[in-house]
Amino acid sequence: MHKSAHSLPTALLLTALTMCAACGQVADDERLIYVPRAEVQRAVLIEDFTGQRCINCPEGSAVIASLQEQYGEDNVVAVGIHSGPFGVNQFGVNLPLTTDVGRAYFDYWHLDGQPVALINRQAPTTNYDTWGADVRRELEKPATLSLSAGTLRATADSISIDGISAVALSGDVAARLTVWLIEDSIVGTQYLPGNSIDRDYMHRHVFRDTVNGMWGQAVLLAQDVPQTFSFAHARAAAWDVRHLAAVVFVADASGVLQVATAHCEPRADDAQQ
Repeated sequence: MHKSAHSLPTALLLTALTMCAACGQVADDERLIYVPRAEVQRAVLIEDFTGQRCINCPEGSAVIASLQEQYGEDNVVAVGIHSGPFGVNQFGVNLPLTTDVGRAYFDYWHLDGQPVALINRQAPTTNYDTWGADVRRELEKPATLSLSAGTLRATADSISIDGISAVALSGDVAARLTVWLIEDSIVGTQYLPGNSIDRDYMHRHVFRDTVNGMWGQAVLLAQDVPQTFSFAHARAAAWDVRHLAAVVFVADASGVLQVATAHCEPRADDAQQ
């Protein structure tokens, strides 16, 4: 994908880490046994680059589920971005949950190996046994802004996100505001360790699309001055709005500063499906 002048600055590329082999196992002596509970100062975004043909990706998903259970899904916001070599079939065609935008993110970050996560857009890591420590460290950082994801509603053919609110808490903030749509509880095929296949696997918080561009839009937030934003997006027929949510985050060259979610308020006929 072409990187326009509106792409994130070069500093956000981050120094690439030496990645583990694709879908490689983690040695027992490298596993994190215990991570004390953090005092939550701000929410954390996990961009989980996964794929339906990735046999170890369910292990990474289990780690994320454990972190969300520990801290709450509003504090640990996860997005499963189906992409990379395990997000396509043997002919390079997207599998059902893979998107072209997700593949563009994977390529942009020069990722290697899966599962691989960006936690608040710090250096990517394939070692999911360290994700807990990484999340804890980010949770404990002071919040520089307050963010609300507003209200997400669906009509027959469109999605609206209204009343997104952001306010800087300690000095002005120049950053980018990005809005994504994700869908939860999608039943589909997933490869498992040992190359077995679960055709009724429950896929969580799956990235569906970006609402305001791959890198969102530039915002300048003055201290203590709230700003509000609203967006509209076409609704794909395949999306079950009962499980649809918006993920809103603000990021700058240092990483993600704050993230928030809003769950869809479906129409009455959607709610009865």
